[in-house]
Amino acid sequence: MMMMMMMMILLQHALGLGIEPATAGSQVRRANHRADDDEDDDDDDDDDDDDDDDDGNDDDDDVMMMMMLLMMMMMMMMMMMMMMMMMMMMMMMIMMIVHMIAKSQ
Repeated sequence: MMMMMMMMILLQHALGLGIEPATAGSQVRRANHRADDDEDDDDDDDDDDDDDDDDGNDDDDDVMMMMMLLMMMMMMMMMMMMMMMMMMMMMMMIMMIVHMIAKSQ
């Protein structure tokens, strides 16, 4: 249970630290694009296109984040499985030793 709690806390920290800078960065990038658009107002169509591109970039960032999270989850699951296997092996070993001792007497 303690391990689970620790894992959850670590995951939350990873989430918090991972997502906030990404969103901040995308907002800054968007702001820069807006400033560029204001400088050269040829026609409104170009502005709309640029906004769409910005949204696309944000989506890409989000997808990357999701991929990272999935990978992390998979890693966690693998770790858990490994731990469980180790525990099982240990238990089996102990049982075998106890069995041997009991049989020898």
